[in-house]
Amino acid sequence: MVPAGTPAFGRAVLRVRLEDVSLADAPAVTRAEYSGEVFRDDTGEQHLPFHLDVPAGPDVGGTLNVAAHVDLRGGNRVHRGDLVTTAALPPSPHMVVSVEPA
Repeated sequence: MVPAGTPAFGRAVLRVRLEDVSLADAPAVTRAEYSGEVFRDDTGEQHLPFHLDVPAGPDVGGTLNVAAHVDLRGGNRVHRGDLVTTAALPPSPHMVVSVEPA
C-alpha cells in the first residue's frame, strides 16, 4: 500500500520478494519474487496488487518475510525517494504490504 500524501510518479517497477531469513548472520535467500510496472497519478492511498506462491519443502527455512520496493529511478537499487518496506512482514493470505519513502 502506497501511503496517502506520497507524490505522484510515472512508470516505476514494483518488486516484491519472499525471503528466507531463518539463518542468523547470513544473507536472506529469495524464495519467490514478483516484478511488474506500476503507475501513480494521484496522491490518495493506493494498493498495488501482486501474487506470490509460497514454496514448500525441506530447503525452505522456518522464517519467511515479505519485502517490497517501488523502484522509481530504475537500476534495481534503493535510491532516496523510492518506496520500501521498513518492517519484518511474515507472509499471510491477502496481506497488505505498506511501503514508506527511503
